[in-house]
Parts: sequence; C-alpha cells; structure tokens
Amino acid sequence: MAFVFVVGAYLFNINYKLPALVSLPLITFGFLLTFLLKEPYEPRKKLDLKNSWQHLKKGLNYFKENRYLKYLAFFTLVVGATISMMLSLSSAYFEIILIPVYLIGVIAFVSNLFSAYTAKRANYLESKFGEKKAVFYI
Repeated sequence: MAFVFVVGAYLFNINYKLPALVSLPLITFGFLLTFLLKEPYEPRKKLDLKNSWQHLKKGLNYFKENRYLKYLAFFTLVVGATISMMLSLSSAYFEIILIPVYLIGVIAFVSNLFSAYTAKRANYLESKFGEKKAVFYI
C-alpha cells in the first residue's frame, strides 16, 4: 500500500487520470478472483433467508445488550469518520501549501509506514497504558 502511494503520485504527476486507469485492470482482476474463493469448511446450517434473518436478529440483540460493543461502535464511527476526512482532504491541503504532487506520495508512504508500525505495537501500548488510556490517546 505504501508503495502504491509513491507510484500513484508519480503517475498523477504525469496525468491526473493515469492512477485510476492503471489500477482499473488490477481491481477488475482482483474482483474476478473473488469468484474462485471457497469456504474452508462446510456450513452447519443451510444458507437461506430464514437462517440469515435469525442470525441477524441474534447479532442485533447481542449488540443492543452489550454496552461495551455500543461504545466501540460509536468510537469507531468517530475515529473512522475523522480518518476518512483527513485522507480525503490531506492531498488538497498539501496542494494548497504548495507541496509538489510527487512529494504527497512520499508523505503518504511515510505516514503509512508509521501507521503500520503503531498498529504492530498497539497491543504493547495497550498493555502499558491500559485500555481506557490507550483509547483516550487515540
């Protein structure tokens, strides 16, 4: 993913449509490969509307009764929306402050490496600070 940021910025520097045009065949190929996937085990229940509906109801009831899950859902919604806005607006911001397009890819690359490192260390940080403080720091 980090590599794609650098290549994408380079391709965008050549032509702003080029990253999308280059990625389209790869995305299509990946989509077609999903039809070859098979479940690793046989399902215990038949896949039909009745069983799916019962499973959905059980899941929603469990969610409704579990306070911790509600908290995590809300927290994820807030953090996810913030991250989505930052990713959507960061390129425009970098362009406004006159950072060249090819450097935007490098910034995204470094940011992605930092994110990967912190994700790898998240378990350690949570055990060091405790769950509540770790979530607060996020």
